[in-house]
Amino acid sequence: MFPAWAARRVRFRRDIGVTGLAMLALSSLVLLGSGTLALWLSARQVWRSACRAPVRPMPDTARVCLVFGQALDARGAIRPAYAERLARAAWLAQREPDLRFVLLGGMTGVGMLSEAAAGAAQLQRLGVDPARMVLEESSRHTLDNLHRARAVLPAGEPVILLSSRLHLARCAAMAREMGFVAHPCAAEAQTGPLHAYLPTLLFEGGLLMWFHTGRVCGRWLGSREICRRLGSRV
Repeated sequence: MFPAWAARRVRFRRDIGVTGLAMLALSSLVLLGSGTLALWLSARQVWRSACRAPVRPMPDTARVCLVFGQALDARGAIRPAYAERLARAAWLAQREPDLRFVLLGGMTGVGMLSEAAAGAAQLQRLGVDPARMVLEESSRHTLDNLHRARAVLPAGEPVILLSSRLHLARCAAMAREMGFVAHPCAAEAQTGPLHAYLPTLLFEGGLLMWFHTGRVCGRWLGSREICRRLGSRV
């Protein structure tokens, strides 16, 4: 049998593909060529987005909330960050009776519930009517979440993006590239001290830089493949 780390590596390469690996290599060159300045600028964007995100962004036109999942733990249980997102969703549901929820996230491991199904069960325990939920159970990462959400929603429908504060900059950048009218919503009530988030902040900054590298490169080259993967147009 494959060891767990090897299986994860195979899934990673399959999910992002050759194009994604090429953009990852290019973003690494940008990182080194800028003396890490590009990473710090990207991390700054993540932090500003985290600090500014509201907990109740209720534009009159947005009646759908996309709830981003998170990998379940080894026992198939919901992790704390995902629990915070679901608690915020339940809080919004109580205050906005017309709001519908699309729960995003596929299978974490063999024999487990999907992230979306685990989230739906938790929302039901928190008092949210299952009729208000749609489950998207095939996606494996944030970009895939949004691709599949776009497939089940009417074109141009405004959406609320509900996730952890440090995840929102990447969610919003990807959603807007795909043509969503997107309104970020933070799971946590507020941010804590910057130093407590530094490793995650730099990680998210790197992922956001990877995305922007692909976006700029795809447009500059006129690459239909890159633009297709990002959900954008040439």
